[in-house]
Amino acid sequence: MIVGIGTDLVDSRRVAGMLLCHEERAVRKLMTPTEVAFYRKRGAFALGFAKVFAAKEAVVKAIGTIITFSWHDIEIGHYDNGCPFVTIHGDVQAALMARIIGLVPRPDTNNVRTHISFADEPPYVSAVCVIEYIA
Repeated sequence: MIVGIGTDLVDSRRVAGMLLCHEERAVRKLMTPTEVAFYRKRGAFALGFAKVFAAKEAVVKAIGTIITFSWHDIEIGHYDNGCPFVTIHGDVQAALMARIIGLVPRPDTNNVRTHISFADEPPYVSAVCVIEYIA
């Protein structure tokens, strides 16, 4: 069952301008150390930052609730083949499970699948997130 779908679009030129003025603070607030290392290694850091931001926004939209959370509660990783995946922790995971409780009695976190996909045509980056519950 599909729990939620979210999407976001980011202009990496705006991100690059913001990073010129506030890189250390913005990176510390939005990205985990693993995300920073991955995108610094690949180059085009502003584009990578835009992808992470778009992906995390898409996840929040897929959950569909407004909560106070840390951006670090959503982590974007990559498999060896380069495909992205999402790991959700803390308050974001609690909000997701609260949403699922409304749909499924006694949900199991092991049955939640979060899918993420990027598209980029510089300067634009988009991300789509689909969250499903497998009963």
